[in-house]
Amino acid sequence: DARESSEHIGPEAGEIIIVLLQREPGKSKSSVLKPAREQGRLAKAGRGRDEREGASDAKGELVHEARTSNQIGASLWHLAKTPSDRKRLVAEPGLMPTAIEEFLRAYAPVTMAREVVKETTVCGFAVKPGNMVLLSFPAANRDPAMFPEADKVVIDRENNRHAAFGLGIHRCVGSNLARMEVTVAVEEWLKRIPEFRLDPSSPVKWSEGTVRGPRQLPILFG
Repeated sequence: DARESSEHIGPEAGEIIIVLLQREPGKSKSSVLKPAREQGRLAKAGRGRDEREGASDAKGELVHEARTSNQIGASLWHLAKTPSDRKRLVAEPGLMPTAIEEFLRAYAPVTMAREVVKETTVCGFAVKPGNMVLLSFPAANRDPAMFPEADKVVIDRENNRHAAFGLGIHRCVGSNLARMEVTVAVEEWLKRIPEFRLDPSSPVKWSEGTVRGPRQLPILFG
């Protein structure tokens, strides 16, 4: 469940996974998470350097999965409500790479937090060291100075230097993996279910906070 992964990952989550991996060698972090959560196995590892690094790595993997699932959901939401784009992608699968980049631009799931290290003023508001601020990548991706028709989803948009994965030294290290996962998910969905639409009787429910995406996406097939 993406909501559990993104909202309930405490500082002990990585440590729990480390212990489970030690008990079950050969398994991935992801494969041990679900049964551990279901069975309530809350063992803790030691706090040496290797354990801290492993905990950070494991937690990062869980957050990655939550963000990717939100991006997949938002992409399918767009195709469910935009039959012209859905039909075009089915007929022209070669457009998939540019379509995925456009979905990333238009529906970027992550808003990152940063800690202020120097007192300054932003738009008349004072921010002090230790304050946390949110950097809205999704808002940057709608900048009309950067993207013509910025509020329109154009699945064959050619120049698309979006910020969905961050910028500079803070760019997501898993961006290529996330891009591949979203692409495979949408490709395989369209192969198996080319006809689908939103269910007008049930509203789509979206998450709130730093990771945004559909929590409930009622759709009809055919």
